[in-house]
Amino acid sequence: MRATSLRRLLVVLAGCLALAAGSVAAEEQRVAVVDFEVHGEVGVPDAGKIVARLLLSEFADRFELVTRTRLEALLREKNLQVSDLMDADKAVENGKFLQVKYLVVGEVMKGARFWITAQFIEVGPGIIRSPRKISAATYEELEQ
Repeated sequence: MRATSLRRLLVVLAGCLALAAGSVAAEEQRVAVVDFEVHGEVGVPDAGKIVARLLLSEFADRFELVTRTRLEALLREKNLQVSDLMDADKAVENGKFLQVKYLVVGEVMKGARFWITAQFIEVGPGIIRSPRKISAATYEELEQ
């Protein structure tokens, strides 16, 4: 598999989300990006938070975003953890109480290679749209 840069992944995901949103006004397209789950020791402190923040910056000009502070407050209100949002079976229910159209989730993993997977869930129908993954031998290679 050809290594794809982290920057390219972010741009592709932002483009996929923009296409799914169509011509509807940004204020009607609320998006929540949760911290990506980290599996195992990946060697990058807060890797899941970093990837989520980078995605947020890509989406900032195109969509109305639910801030991390607001997301955490809503989760506390429902006695949920961020990991509960990763459950595709509960995505519709969780997205509705978050009042978002799209929920962006993903994972960061390290095995023989460093992997990042990402997908966005259209909350209404509970459809997973445009899942993407990238890999590289090292995190630094992803950043190139």
